Amino acid sequence: MAKKILIVDDQENMRLMLKLTFDDEDFELIEAATGLQAIEKATAEKPDLIIMDIMMPGIDGYTAITRIRNAPGFKEIPFFIITAKEDSNFKKLSKVFGAVFHFTKPFDPEHILKKAKELLV
Repeated sequence: MAKKILIVDDQENMRLMLKLTFDDEDFELIEAATGLQAIEKATAEKPDLIIMDIMMPGIDGYTAITRIRNAPGFKEIPFFIITAKEDSNFKKLSKVFGAVFHFTKPFDPEHILKKAKELLV
């Protein structure tokens, strides 16, 4: 059974790039454009990995992560954080929120694919 990855980013082109990166791999991809959608889709789909943008309108990524982690059965779900902010505070916050990896935009999508495979395969 294919592992599920939830891709969360308010920028459609970023979601598309990540989808294309994982396209030829044995993963089921789920998309969300907002923090609220991420919470809904995570609880409904129970992904094996969540790739989360931080800066989004409405609920930001950190708030979405907190809400997802507080849902029953989601305490240990791995997160990859992606953000346009190249700031050491964001990297520190990512660790506080339990991110497995932190990627600063622009990033090499193949690197995310490699890390996802290491984690899930």
